[in-house]
Amino acid sequence: MTNCSVRDQVLSFYVKNVFSHLEVESEKLYLISAFQVLQENMNACLPCAPSTRLTPPVKIIKTTFLKLGEKGIYKAISELDILLPWIQAYIQTIL
Repeated sequence: MTNCSVRDQVLSFYVKNVFSHLEVESEKLYLISAFQVLQENMNACLPCAPSTRLTPPVKIIKTTFLKLGEKGIYKAISELDILLPWIQAYIQTIL
């Protein structure tokens, strides 16, 4: 995760597109809140200029997500096991 715009857009994608489709339960609310806090904390540590244009990698993710419909939600959630270590590795490079 070398580009702060990609970082910010991926986290926003999960909060706005993936988690917004989940039925609200306390565990899910905690996950959504944790992603929002993570995004805010990362922006506070390493702010990046806001971008209104999607970066090419995030555009591909979002296009694929929309094409898959409801299956896209499950695919995105199943890929959290890739996203979270990616974020952790990024955080370790800035500490």
